[in-house]
Amino acid sequence: MILPRHFFQRIPLFIITIPLFVVIHTKLEYGRLIVFSTVANDILLLFLPAVLIFFITLLLWRNIVKAGVFSALLLLFYYFFADLKDWLWQLYPRHLISSYLFLLPTCGLVLVLLLISLIRMKKTPVRSFAFFNVLFLLFIAYDVLTLAFSGNRLQDLGDPHKRLSGNYTPCDTCHKPDIYYIVLDGYTASSTLQDHFGYNNAALDSFLRQKQFYIVQHSNSNYNLTPFSISATLNLDYLTRLNTSKDFYMKEYMPGVETVYKNELFPLLKKEGYHLINNSIFDIDQAAPLTPYNNEWGIDKLFKRHHFFYKIIRDIGWKLHLSLFAGNAEENYRNETMQLGRHVKSVIGNLDTIIKGSKTAPVFVYSHLLLPHNPFIFDSAGNVIPVPASSADKNRYVQQLQYTNTLIREMTNTILSDTTRSVVIILQGDHGFRFWHGKEKTEFSNLNAFYFSNKNYSLLYDSITNVNTFRVVCNTFFKQHLQLLPDTSYFLQYR
Repeated sequence: MILPRHFFQRIPLFIITIPLFVVIHTKLEYGRLIVFSTVANDILLLFLPAVLIFFITLLLWRNIVKAGVFSALLLLFYYFFADLKDWLWQLYPRHLISSYLFLLPTCGLVLVLLLISLIRMKKTPVRSFAFFNVLFLLFIAYDVLTLAFSGNRLQDLGDPHKRLSGNYTPCDTCHKPDIYYIVLDGYTASSTLQDHFGYNNAALDSFLRQKQFYIVQHSNSNYNLTPFSISATLNLDYLTRLNTSKDFYMKEYMPGVETVYKNELFPLLKKEGYHLINNSIFDIDQAAPLTPYNNEWGIDKLFKRHHFFYKIIRDIGWKLHLSLFAGNAEENYRNETMQLGRHVKSVIGNLDTIIKGSKTAPVFVYSHLLLPHNPFIFDSAGNVIPVPASSADKNRYVQQLQYTNTLIREMTNTILSDTTRSVVIILQGDHGFRFWHGKEKTEFSNLNAFYFSNKNYSLLYDSITNVNTFRVVCNTFFKQHLQLLPDTSYFLQYR
């Protein structure tokens, strides 16, 4: 029988426990956003480097303990370099100490010195070997217990107590319209289209005015990144727990996604007797999306970033003329084209079915169309363009926006064709065109148009921002007295 101490000193458990810790800790950090079935391949690939590094080191060294210790050091570098890099960047942005120019040689030198130290070491480092085994078992045990008792560490950026919806008193005597909240992702205001793109959007504006919409002439979003903009709108408030001074990588988007999930508006409308329909790219508590958009928030990258080479190539591969593991640009574009095409067809099809279906209760429908946001795959007529375009290609953006205008007309006409029901239609960009530099103000300039069947637009004004959208709706239709908030925009530095 092998004694426990000998077991920890001879069996390299850390080959499994180090990548396993990465998986469990990522689950702890991002909670229900991690659906293991959708990222199974990415998780399996996390274990491959550990096995390869250990056996290559063992072949070169022929001493399981020394090979194990050096493998553990290499694995720490391999899996956690991304965390070190991002942490230093948060502390010292755009400083030498957080640059690859400093970090790569420094880490390489440290590994070489440790290797020399191990080679010269006369005693077998069994204690270090056992230390790595025990350390990661303890880390895993701690995270598993934390998961069991607290779920996850994702922070709700709004009011965690949900006092607005919790204290909300519904109106029992109000006539309640169907509400269609339609988000056009990245749709810029007409004034910005004219001034910065040379495109006159008067045809759509005229259509909306003819249908008696109120168009907000000087509208702005409150944030320039989708999860935070939508979070503020659906929570009817600013995100008071959001640090707006830091740099935002994709993984920093996740608290915003979580805050949409726990929003105040959906339970508030449920109290008002609404049937809630989520036709969006977000998962929302008690209203799962009709057709989820596959991995919109890059959940797979939460695991991929722990691969050292993935991190390097993603950050600076363009300087070395390297393409990312995910395949060539043409293949990626084809995949994006198919995925976005399915998304558009699904959202429009779902909305059409909802509008034409029978309704026994008022409905609230949140539809989120990933247009005219890039990738720019459609021309003005809705035909797929086979040639990829830069995210900053203003001509392709305008072409996709023109196609989006066609869809807006179709959706609006279909909703208004049912004259038996009173309706609210809100057409809103979550932010404006975002892929240029030095024009931060224009990133907030967005489409914002309201249709109220009762034509009572008295609470709307020409500079209202997204955060006040549903405060106006509640006050106008449910006899509430919610104070309108100051209209402010917060620029988030995205990377």
